[in-house]
Amino acid sequence: MLKLCKKCFDNPPSDKVGDNGYWPYLFDDDYECPQCGAELVDIDCPVEDYFIIVQTSGDKSFIQAMMELREKDLIEYHLKLQQFETQIMQQDKLKYQKEAAQAPYIPRCPNCHSTNIFRISSLARGISVGLAGLCSDLINKSYKCKACGYTW
Repeated sequence: MLKLCKKCFDNPPSDKVGDNGYWPYLFDDDYECPQCGAELVDIDCPVEDYFIIVQTSGDKSFIQAMMELREKDLIEYHLKLQQFETQIMQQDKLKYQKEAAQAPYIPRCPNCHSTNIFRISSLARGISVGLAGLCSDLINKSYKCKACGYTW
């Protein structure tokens, strides 16, 4: 359950976890603030919702407004939370796409996804075809995985 230290909320002691007065990581029977020792109050808000709200905006007035909205209009609260969750997922998707576009292409084994592969030389393919003929397993193969032995 989410906990609130009103003393830390009004006067944040630092920029650490709990600096906005909310404590998502405490046990249900913890009622003393780990930073200042003041009394903690239970907040009727799932911790998962709190993390979505904080990812949207870490501003404590925004967090407090969302907690008040949860108390006053639960339906509107859930609609807003759903919008925030969608927004976060879109931002994460764009970030992933941007990182993937900037990353250099690294070939991987299609069987085990290892990057420990090597290019089969033309000489090795030629020798294999010369010795085994059409039964060679290296015909139309360019790479071999050192991890699982797969050729493609």
